[in-house]
Amino acid sequence: MMDSINNFTDIIAATSLDINTIVVILGIVLIIIGIISLVLLSKLITLVNKKSEGFNNTIVGSENNVLVGDNNFEVPNRQEFIAALSAAIAEDMGTDISGLRILSVKKI
Repeated sequence: MMDSINNFTDIIAATSLDINTIVVILGIVLIIIGIISLVLLSKLITLVNKKSEGFNNTIVGSENNVLVGDNNFEVPNRQEFIAALSAAIAEDMGTDISGLRILSVKKI
């Protein structure tokens, strides 16, 4: 164990860098490798999700017009469902419910 420590200190001594500089460089390199790994992992998960389920943009539109898919399923209490959906979307967007207009609804 002491031999490996001595070898490491010999390597450090052979370079013109002190230990603090090497620690900083290694830290920066590890952070960059971590960020690159997260980006690649997120792209992989997106690719797997596209292959398995497909991507559907659920909510499309501006604050005044919200379009949710297309109208191809029946809801027993449609008016109550639309009211609840409007309230949830307005709350999430931070706007008034009267400023929303839901054109259609699609089951996902």
